[in-house]
Amino acid sequence: MRNVRFFAIALLLSASLSSCDHAAERVTPQNATPDGIVAKGAAWEVVNSAQLYSDSPVADANGNIYYAEGGKYTSDEIGGRIIKLDAGQRPKVFVDAAVTQGLVFGPEGYLYACRPGEAQIVRYSQDGAYEVIAQGEVASPTDTSALPKQGGTGAQYCNDLAVGANGGVWFTDRNGQRVIYVSPDGNQRTVASGFRSNGILLSLDKKMLVVTDSREPILHAFRVSEDGSLDEMPDFFDPLELAETNPQVPLAAGGAEWSGGGSERSTGANGMTVDSEGRFYVPTFLGVQILDKDGRHLGTIPGAGGYMSNLGFGGEDRQWLYSTGTQLSRLRMEAQGAAP
Repeated sequence: MRNVRFFAIALLLSASLSSCDHAAERVTPQNATPDGIVAKGAAWEVVNSAQLYSDSPVADANGNIYYAEGGKYTSDEIGGRIIKLDAGQRPKVFVDAAVTQGLVFGPEGYLYACRPGEAQIVRYSQDGAYEVIAQGEVASPTDTSALPKQGGTGAQYCNDLAVGANGGVWFTDRNGQRVIYVSPDGNQRTVASGFRSNGILLSLDKKMLVVTDSREPILHAFRVSEDGSLDEMPDFFDPLELAETNPQVPLAAGGAEWSGGGSERSTGANGMTVDSEGRFYVPTFLGVQILDKDGRHLGTIPGAGGYMSNLGFGGEDRQWLYSTGTQLSRLRMEAQGAAP
């Protein structure tokens, strides 16, 4: 069992750290952080540097942060947990379950999550009980490259998700290079394809779905229809800034290495968040790149250190920006996160 759980977290690390297929050497961003975004004099604070990997910080209605934790360097047993931080940054295990990623709060306070090892998308109630929203075919633990079979949901490759007001779910199947929609009655269909989808997020007004690309320095924008269908809006966003990359990524799990081929320039774009003004925050190798609600690139916040996987606003006033990845960090902001 330990080997299976170790494989699961190693696979999660490999998928996340290779989301743009390379580690990166940072270069100076072209655009500085605009005024009125970060609180004056603020610097990143490390909340937890001991975890092996963390993912998807998301706040409930009271501003408490939940995030997925893949394990700790000091632990003999590597598993998957969802941690809740209260206002004093005190951690509490919300659920001790499977390797989890892509957390997001949806209607009626449910916490939605991807459980890639079980090929499931689930939603948790506040007591930690869960129900399965989508079930895919469980991938073999010895085959990390197999694509979903014809007709399958590909949920085992669910990397990130977004939830509509009616409970419909869009999720990214990175290996299948598509976005899948799960309707409130459980029907599933591909609604976008042809690119290596990664992070996914609804705009502040819920009329646009935004998806990061694991290989290209762009954000894909789609108009959202009531039935979950997507209509692409080409070139809505300015391009993301690129970083110089290195062809090998050392993984914390077992000291393994993942090789992605030759050197190239990449972004490292992953799980996004949005503020109360509709601005988008994208974690990248350069730092947190910010784009306004009309798609204009505003600037870049220097990164928290280590690899940043996902971002989310939290705190009682939603003015802390949290970053997960190889460490959990937070930054005091003037900008305020959008309410769930």
